Amino acid sequence: MNWILKNKFGKILLLIAATAFGIYSVIGIGKVGHQVEARNIEEDVGKAVEQLNNSQVGTQRLEVFIQKLKAVNTSTAPIDLKQALDDYIDSLQNALDAYKSGQSVTNYDQQIAEKKEVFSKILKKYLDSY
Repeated sequence: MNWILKNKFGKILLLIAATAFGIYSVIGIGKVGHQVEARNIEEDVGKAVEQLNNSQVGTQRLEVFIQKLKAVNTSTAPIDLKQALDDYIDSLQNALDAYKSGQSVTNYDQQIAEKKEVFSKILKKYLDSY
């Protein structure tokens, strides 16, 4: 080890190795952080779904579900995960608003399904990322 520090080439090699290790560590920590955030979001959304499934049928059921989804803390979540959840919530809110105004909600079923699928895929990407 002593020869590395005395040799200019050795110092450069050591600096490159330390830099590579530092970059690898930062990337690893970022992935773990995203995975933790994804798990927290999955848990909160799961609780909201469970409450929805145990609620009586009616518009209040969907209103409470939307409120619970909006309450999920996404402040430090990856941008694409946060956006996917927001899009899913918006599609649910649009359907609820249409229903309340007497419009057919069948037009919204496909949109809700698509937004839910996108959210699920992005969530899974972060859950499986490490």
